[in-house]
Amino acid sequence: MPSAHDIVAQTLSEFERCEVSLSRGAGDCLFNWAVAEINEAGNELFGIRFSRVRPEFRLPPSAFLPRWVNTPTGTVFAGIRFKGGDASFPFVRVVGWVGDAPLTPGALSALRAEFAMFEPIALSVYWPGDGRPHAAAVADQHHLLGKLEQLRAGPKPWTQLSVDVRRTVSLDAYPVFEHAFSQWKQRVGPRGAQVWPATRSDLESCVATGALVSVWQGSEWCGWMGARRSAHALADGYEVMELFLMPSIRGKRRAASVQRRLIDTLVDHGRDVLWGTIHASNRPSLKTALRCGRRIVQTSWFIDLRG
Repeated sequence: MPSAHDIVAQTLSEFERCEVSLSRGAGDCLFNWAVAEINEAGNELFGIRFSRVRPEFRLPPSAFLPRWVNTPTGTVFAGIRFKGGDASFPFVRVVGWVGDAPLTPGALSALRAEFAMFEPIALSVYWPGDGRPHAAAVADQHHLLGKLEQLRAGPKPWTQLSVDVRRTVSLDAYPVFEHAFSQWKQRVGPRGAQVWPATRSDLESCVATGALVSVWQGSEWCGWMGARRSAHALADGYEVMELFLMPSIRGKRRAASVQRRLIDTLVDHGRDVLWGTIHASNRPSLKTALRCGRRIVQTSWFIDLRG
């Protein structure tokens, strides 16, 4: 069977072919990620936990484990997942491959057959940049990152901020945030179904990192942004966990200014990046991240398997 080194070599060649540049050290990060992913293939406890969470399928734990699958285009490492934890949306998650990308009808058919017991709706594949890998592909999550050194040196977005942004260690505003986020999800329609608020535990990890800033207008809490130490498959540094502003202060590029304020609080250990995922339908957040200097390095795409 192929190894983590094989996945790394194939993935880096895809980035080179798509002319998407990566940060120094990307190969090491990618190797660590690939090793962790491949190790799940023999993780019996992972399969047991998954089978207990999804008892309705009445399948043995081994069925839930990722594995190598031979296809007409090459060998693919993939596993079953459920979008947002929803059992009604099973999909085949492709981790990597050796050979050609598994996007031909024959490769898609082989992967669908391998996981047929779950009746997968779609296949998920990561692709460099934001170029569409397949005519039927629908963008899911954009992965954006930027080196802290470059983000700090870039132009600061102009705005009349008219609010106070400061580092905080208090989560007293969490109930207000949770309620406001729920209202926002209901207002924005289908886009709201694709995003979830950061949990209290997520934000506690931001506090532990010293990377949670709150936004205030007088004595009124108006939002926050937080990040935590976390390694992406392609870089190491800080992962954005939340950026939320109350409707009353949105606009005038305030979100970009809040993001820049957070960037200024982060400790750079040399090659650190700020990274995060943004759903493709969330155009405002995408514009804010790009305005602050982050760039799309990778996108996850769904390809319907029911046709």
